[in-house]
Amino acid sequence: MPYWSHEEENALRSMVEQGKPIEEICKVFHRSPEAIRLKIRRLGLEPPKTVRETESEKSYYKTHNNNTAHQNG
Repeated sequence: MPYWSHEEENALRSMVEQGKPIEEICKVFHRSPEAIRLKIRRLGLEPPKTVRETESEKSYYKTHNNNTAHQNG
């Protein structure tokens, strides 16, 4: 994989500071989650927190047609 340009590093910093999820960042840079996490650590940044829904939460949202949580994460 090619090296990160200064522009990419700055964009990554911005996305991390905004709290964008790793999955979204991967799509922007066309890099693996591992590559993104490694670069975040090398830049001295705190990786974005990921939120995982439990199976019971997923079931609740399906039952109650409340897709808000699914849109956020």
